Amino acid sequence: MNSRLAVIVLTLACSNSCTTLNHALRADELDTLNLLVQAVVDAPDPTTKAALLQGVLAGLAGRRNVLAPEKWKDARDSLLKSENDEVRDLATQLAAIFGDAKAMETALAVVRNKS
Repeated sequence: MNSRLAVIVLTLACSNSCTTLNHALRADELDTLNLLVQAVVDAPDPTTKAALLQGVLAGLAGRRNVLAPEKWKDARDSLLKSENDEVRDLATQLAAIFGDAKAMETALAVVRNKS
C-alpha cells in the first residue's frame, strides 16, 4: 500500500471511531489510536509523520482530555525531539488533546525561551 493510501485509510479509521466528544474512549478506539501512534513512529520520513499526525488530529477534532494510548508516551518523546518543525508542532497539538502535562511543560518552556 502506498503511503498516501495508508494515510487516507488510517485517517478514515480514526475519524469513524472517534466521534463522541469529551468521553472516555472505547477499547476499539484506544486500539485504533495505538495503531495510529505506532504508524507515526514507524513512518520513514517527516512528511509522512506529519501527514499521519494531521489525520489523527482531524479525527480527534473538537475533543479534549482524550485518554492517551499507551504507546503515546514513548512516541511523544521522539516526536517532540524531531528536527522537523511541523512534526513537533503537530505532536504538541496532539499532546494537548491527550492532556499530556509533560508535553505542555516542554511547549511552555519553548515559549518562555522565545520571549
